[in-house]
Amino acid sequence: MIGWRGVFAGLAVPVLLAMPVAFALPDPRTERGGTTSFVHRLGVAVRLAGVLPMLAVGFLNMTAFYGTYAYLGTAVRAAMHSGAALGAVPVLAYGVGFTVTALTSGMIDRIGARRVLPMACGALIGIFLLLPLAVSVFPALILVMIVFGFTQHLVLNCFVGLLSVRGGAQRGVVLSLNTTVTYLGLMIGTASMGQVLDSWGYSVVTAVSAALMVIAGGIALWDRRRGQR
Repeated sequence: MIGWRGVFAGLAVPVLLAMPVAFALPDPRTERGGTTSFVHRLGVAVRLAGVLPMLAVGFLNMTAFYGTYAYLGTAVRAAMHSGAALGAVPVLAYGVGFTVTALTSGMIDRIGARRVLPMACGALIGIFLLLPLAVSVFPALILVMIVFGFTQHLVLNCFVGLLSVRGGAQRGVVLSLNTTVTYLGLMIGTASMGQVLDSWGYSVVTAVSAALMVIAGGIALWDRRRGQR
């Protein structure tokens, strides 16, 4: 067995191979004769109406999601006294729910992402609070994870879609900022919630995630009431 270090080393190989290709790609701004610096474009992007609220929602959601999801398998194995194989089934259920959300794009378009987002954030709050109760009842856990995947993808679709629309000519920069806050949320969520898990258990992890989504939902509701597109 190569161990976890070997796995990460293996994942690093294609990244290293791709780097020379990425640096060799032509800069479209140079080809168009553009001279605007990235820092200037970044400043313009963050000042666009409605961008910062959605970046905040994205950061809070990613922190809550990764902080909870990263330790789900640990919680399931502890509750059911099982191995890693059983912990993989809820992950599959989450993936099913995540995939089903693709069928709702028309609904989001009809209702509007600004209207859907606060409701989806509210649903995630309930899911986070249910998870500690469901981890010890396997059929209930599968059902909750399907709904979790569906709702999380709904939240993701809404705030990314709103960022894309609000970005306008700076869409590329805005979506790059979204990627940045996503990975910040991943890093902070997994690191901080690991400490919470060790000290207080999984129920407190999900409670903290629910609290983060309360803030995210409040921002989304405020944004909706402002009537921004």
